[in-house]
Amino acid sequence: DVSTKPIWVFFSTVCVVTALAVAVVLLLRKPLRNLLVELCGTRARAEFWLAFSSIFVVLTTLVAALWFPPGIRKEPSTSEIFEISLRPFRAGVIGLLVGITTVALLLIIFVFTPVPSESLRARDKGGGGD
Repeated sequence: DVSTKPIWVFFSTVCVVTALAVAVVLLLRKPLRNLLVELCGTRARAEFWLAFSSIFVVLTTLVAALWFPPGIRKEPSTSEIFEISLRPFRAGVIGLLVGITTVALLLIIFVFTPVPSESLRARDKGGGGD
């Protein structure tokens, strides 16, 4: 039976957890785009960082899920089938959380980094005297 072969169970689980990551990225896409346009100043820069963040979150999830390949067994028991599917799913969800948290931390750092005022910029260019 194809459905109980460890490799099919494993890859089905990887597909499910990757689809979950894509769904989360699609859900966060509009709010993240609005925030990035405000932070980056231009739509082109915001689109780049949106694409970069989306790819990062999905790939982090995928790599984490692929971290635990199934062992080689011809006739796994029901509990082994469950373990074969649970390990990559759990790792994928952790990878998804790591990816989202990393993007969020980078945004927090970027949001709270003070931007020099125009007068400080003018002084740095030689407009003010020391």
